[in-house]
Amino acid sequence: MPEKGVRWLSLLLVVIYVCTDVSVYLVGDRASQGYTKETVIICSASTSLIIGSVIEYCKRGMRGLQQCFDARNVLRLLPVSACFAASSLGLLLAFPHFDGAFIKLLGQAKLPLTALLSAAVLSRRYSLVQWQIILLIGVACTTFTALKLGSRIQLGGEVSLVGFAAVFAWVFFNVLATLFAERAFKKTEGLPFTTVMTNLRIGEIFAMWMMLLWNVPDFRVGNFFRGWDASTLAVLATFLGDAWLSALMVKNLSSVSKTVAKSCTLVVLYSLSLATGKQTFVLPQALAALIIFQATTLFASASWEQRERTA
Repeated sequence: MPEKGVRWLSLLLVVIYVCTDVSVYLVGDRASQGYTKETVIICSASTSLIIGSVIEYCKRGMRGLQQCFDARNVLRLLPVSACFAASSLGLLLAFPHFDGAFIKLLGQAKLPLTALLSAAVLSRRYSLVQWQIILLIGVACTTFTALKLGSRIQLGGEVSLVGFAAVFAWVFFNVLATLFAERAFKKTEGLPFTTVMTNLRIGEIFAMWMMLLWNVPDFRVGNFFRGWDASTLAVLATFLGDAWLSALMVKNLSSVSKTVAKSCTLVVLYSLSLATGKQTFVLPQALAALIIFQATTLFASASWEQRERTA
């Protein structure tokens, strides 16, 4: 495909991904909190498993289906699956303590951490301009956070320590899982994308069941759907879409590009808060949001220029 066509397809993927990412926070923020968080993640992973198995069977028959359930493939990716499971659980546990926009703000710690670990784990090199843009986005997000919290930034006060711990687990484990998943997706001699996704989801189901039994020792299978309602199904749907689109972003672009794209969802969430009247307009916050949007655009431009030079 011509380079221009690849660029437009990549842009379309980013736009769809940002829309899906926004929906995760909007739905999670508005969902009732009476359900067991682990059950949603298990259902999301199980649905992905079914989708991936059907696709592989239609494409490659029994051989594709066997690779989806190959124990060696699943065990090889089990640490990555466990990190994804811990990350998803951390995100869901954070919603009772913080609103979606604030969780998204704290989640911007993913960007510098992903860039640093990407250089270490994947031996990826970024230009000086790209590092400056990453730093700019990080500073802008930190500024936005400080302006939003104001005097509430204090330990033991109105800010929940449990909520911060949940967000930290979400950030740290998601970065680790995404980087190692990128390496698995991009192996030239590796398995097909759908097969790897299915292997990851099997491991995630196993890891989440272990976490569920650990966190809720008296859990009964008959109570699996206790507390579920229509809003819980919406959370399930957004998690399912986000899992596949995140994987496509990592495979076709990179972990850092995916995290940079997530910065745009912060701006979208802020704009929606203004439009719905949940937040009043504050000029410094608006300027910080504008800097984030401009910086993500600059990063995309610098990445394409670097790609064209090395092509």
